[in-house]
Amino acid sequence: MLHIRELSAWYGEAQVLREVDLEVPAGAIVTLVGRNGAGKTTLLRCVMGLHRQQRGRINFGDQAGTKAGDGAGDGAGNNAGDLAGMPPHRRAAAGIGWVPDDRGIYASLTVEENLTMPPVSGSKVGDSKVGGLKVGGSKVGGRNVSGAKSNGPEPWSLSQVYEAFPVLKERRRFPGTKLSGGEQQMLALARVLRMGARLLLCDEPTEGLSPLLVGQIGDILRTVKSHGVTVLLIEQNLRFATTVADRHYLIADGRVVDSLDNSEVKRRQHELLAYLGM
Repeated sequence: MLHIRELSAWYGEAQVLREVDLEVPAGAIVTLVGRNGAGKTTLLRCVMGLHRQQRGRINFGDQAGTKAGDGAGDGAGNNAGDLAGMPPHRRAAAGIGWVPDDRGIYASLTVEENLTMPPVSGSKVGDSKVGGLKVGGSKVGGRNVSGAKSNGPEPWSLSQVYEAFPVLKERRRFPGTKLSGGEQQMLALARVLRMGARLLLCDEPTEGLSPLLVGQIGDILRTVKSHGVTVLLIEQNLRFATTVADRHYLIADGRVVDSLDNSEVKRRQHELLAYLGM
């Protein structure tokens, strides 16, 4: 699903990622674990196309990735499979969903408006209205992303969202700012599922939440996985990570220093927690 090779990134002259290699198989949940400042959020921003100073290869799904920063991927047939050359809105249309650590909720909109306003990728209808916005057919990486059926999971309907997140149905008329932190996290996750995301990028979804809400987020991520959505997750809570993820990449000083499955994490838990300062 997602293949990253030799990815490096900078802020000005400061290098924050150093030739990172990692893979996220289709249908899996993979975590990025590391101390603050290790480069985890920057990695997700590179995948989403939100960070410009990067070099390396990013392959998504059936995209034939080429080197980032080479000016390719303009949708005009020039290295059309180059995910790294696409702007963020085209990556979203291709099925990459972004859930930032601040949740990105539209404060002036109700819960239901937050869910219905964004366009749906992979729409089966060539020109349709989604949340009141007309969405026409377009191409990303040389293939249709609306006006043609997606190869991945179907976009969730509003009824599916409300079935999975009943609290959002109860609060559908509430402004986004009136939700609790846990409810806002649910809304952020539900919104990208409504858009038809095949790959979900989550930046610390459990940060600042009570143990009860952390458990609910775990249930939601397992439900998302059961629907065929792939997840790349930043998570500081190592114990929580082992309950939802299939594999864990340990990042330090902008490099991947280890790749562990759940059995290895549990065997080395004390060592890893000490390393993370937890």
